[in-house]
Amino acid sequence: SVTVDVSSCAVAKNISNNGEKAFTNALNKSMPPSVKVTSVTLSTVNCRRRLKDDSRRLASNPGVNAAIGYTSPTALTIGSNENQKFSDELKKELEAANLPSAVTVNAFTTPVKAAPPISGCTTISRAQAGFISLAMLFVSISWW
Repeated sequence: SVTVDVSSCAVAKNISNNGEKAFTNALNKSMPPSVKVTSVTLSTVNCRRRLKDDSRRLASNPGVNAAIGYTSPTALTIGSNENQKFSDELKKELEAANLPSAVTVNAFTTPVKAAPPISGCTTISRAQAGFISLAMLFVSISWW
């Protein structure tokens, strides 16, 4: 995921509601050709106000968080070059979508590799195995 700082919560809400395509396009243009972006989910960040010194203030800079799903045949490392390229592309895409483009892109978080599904094992069979294990536990407890 990546977080983008914006000037206000109104801007963050506007981008999070209307900017999914801009983020997707910017990611596709800034990542290596072997990386395929499969999903982007946007949400506002730091837009709740906290009571401090008898006044409500933002906890820190408002922003937009983009949770990114992608596929890649190799491990993906996002360095400063890719971060800058994404920042430039995102600003262009936001402008093209008539959204505020005065954003500051923070560093990407470390990608998390999804574990492949266990072959031949479905949710139903896992539940059945859990039930059998639980039944065996109850039988062994009742013998004591």
